[in-house]
Amino acid sequence: MSTVRASEPTDTNPPTHPALRTIADDLLRAARIAAEKAVAHAGDPARYPMPPGGDSLESLMLDRFRRLPQDKRQRAIDRARAIDAATPRRDRHGELADIDLASAAPVLTQADAIVARRHAPAMPSTKTARPRPTPAGEGFEA
Repeated sequence: MSTVRASEPTDTNPPTHPALRTIADDLLRAARIAAEKAVAHAGDPARYPMPPGGDSLESLMLDRFRRLPQDKRQRAIDRARAIDAATPRRDRHGELADIDLASAAPVLTQADAIVARRHAPAMPSTKTARPRPTPAGEGFEA
């Protein structure tokens, strides 16, 4: 029988490239938030609706969560509420704390939108560089 357990990553060889590390961190945070949503839904389904279709990560986690004995499920719900009350989500999840657990939108869809904002191009400046002749008179420089 499998168990659901929250723990710290045990990877002894984490990615060393900063971009890969960021991707891995985002995926880990999103998976933790999906688990939080599954537990929150189990405790209060009306307040924390699941996405339609049943193919989201949080739906998969909820299915696994429901296989646990009732006493373990209740302890997990109580523990999740205590953690949520004691520690701000932003401290636990960084910018992915903006994921709305009360939304029926899948956690990974919301996470993707948040990460996309991080990589969105900056607004173009209204000031444009004026081309100037190069010292040799060949071409222009900005």
